[in-house]
Amino acid sequence: MGGMMVFSRSITTLKRLRNAGKKGDVAGAVALFEALQADGQTPPTKAWEAMMAAHLANFDLDKAKEYADGLLAAFPANELSGKSLEPLMKSMGEAGRLGEMQALVDRLQQANISPLPISPLVQAHVKSANVDAAAEVLDGLVASAGEVNQAWIRTVLDGYFGVGSGDGVRRMAQMVEAVGGEPEPAMQSLLQRHAKSANPAMRDQAKQLLDKWFPGTAVEDGPVGGGGSNGMPGM
Repeated sequence: MGGMMVFSRSITTLKRLRNAGKKGDVAGAVALFEALQADGQTPPTKAWEAMMAAHLANFDLDKAKEYADGLLAAFPANELSGKSLEPLMKSMGEAGRLGEMQALVDRLQQANISPLPISPLVQAHVKSANVDAAAEVLDGLVASAGEVNQAWIRTVLDGYFGVGSGDGVRRMAQMVEAVGGEPEPAMQSLLQRHAKSANPAMRDQAKQLLDKWFPGTAVEDGPVGGGGSNGMPGM
């Protein structure tokens, strides 16, 4: 009977903790997290995520990282998901802490925790105009036989179109074909946009890829924008 009461209390406490995390109520979240610890069990992963959320809402990246470290130490790899750390990764990207982002991804990869939170890292590199660094992240995954999805490739490809790098566009086109599978509809939309680029070389490359991957695709006349767009395609 006592065990059931503790379980019920823990469920209620966790719900309140997650709510406090969403609101950025650090003091309330800490009190509730400590209450879960007082029940004699390791707080569940959702509790650690809530603590990270509370601190991230208050722009305290260092404290959020402490709870990320605690989460990784508290559970075996098969009970963890890299998705839990995506909010932290996004915040680190916004703060320009790309080295720490890469270190965290490396740590997760070495621990065999998946899926890896790659999207925030790739986006951060592209937004900082270091598209080659974003491509190197994907190259590293390919080299280690890791999964590379087309959304990540689209982000880097969009970045290369944006900076007008023909070599980069070819590099990502080769990666699309190397990872296998048909190019996704979102890729068609990206190429249609760049097929109207004011940069003739980028316009031609986009049209060539459209002809290859999506034969018969119509492209509206007239260039738009500059060399391309550094906006992020949907992830």
